[in-house]
Amino acid sequence: MSQRKRSSAKVSVALKVAPRRDTVEAIVDAAIAQVSLLYHRGAISTIVAIGDYLLEALFANDVALVASRDPRKSTAMRRLLERAGETPVSVHMLKRAIPIALQYRELPRKLAEQLPQSCHELLLLVGDVKEKERLVADAVARKLTVKQFDREVRKIRRKHAGGRIARPAVVRWAKEIARASAIELPLATLSATAVRALSAEDVIEAQAALHGAREAIERVSDALGRYRR
Repeated sequence: MSQRKRSSAKVSVALKVAPRRDTVEAIVDAAIAQVSLLYHRGAISTIVAIGDYLLEALFANDVALVASRDPRKSTAMRRLLERAGETPVSVHMLKRAIPIALQYRELPRKLAEQLPQSCHELLLLVGDVKEKERLVADAVARKLTVKQFDREVRKIRRKHAGGRIARPAVVRWAKEIARASAIELPLATLSATAVRALSAEDVIEAQAALHGAREAIERVSDALGRYRR
């Protein structure tokens, strides 16, 4: 077995068995250094390179693990996102890097490398690979702007199963947030005794999640208010 495969196997085992904090921090330290290095190589090739790197370093090239809902699988990725400020890459782009890299491999390379990064991100909204190829070929041939490409993607997504008109993404997102916030915690969970029993790490993790949710809601709310004036 090659050194690279042995390394990937070790990472995979570490991630799947709820790794110790020092193991996670070591993985994330290496990820931050590598992401920072790759960032300076420019354009879509940079995002693809970062995605390829994260897929291997944090998920041992296990695409199924990336897509799974297993909470243990995201320990290192969650810590990387929390420490994203130590890299020149935004949290948003770190989240998109692996999906974009996987999508890039599905497309003819000559077409994929001519499509701007923003268009690659929009293309993630299209599920069918053949439809993706058609959209990209058309965009390259017609030299579509990002705004024009967005319109083409919207045409594909205008209807979903059952023929109903798809609600705008921001509306669906807001409703999901509303549903989540409507879930009430048992009063005992927030009692003084229960809160004092939490570890410092638990408190920090919960506060970070709430802070991130608050920032996301405020960002969307501000954008809606700004552009509807």
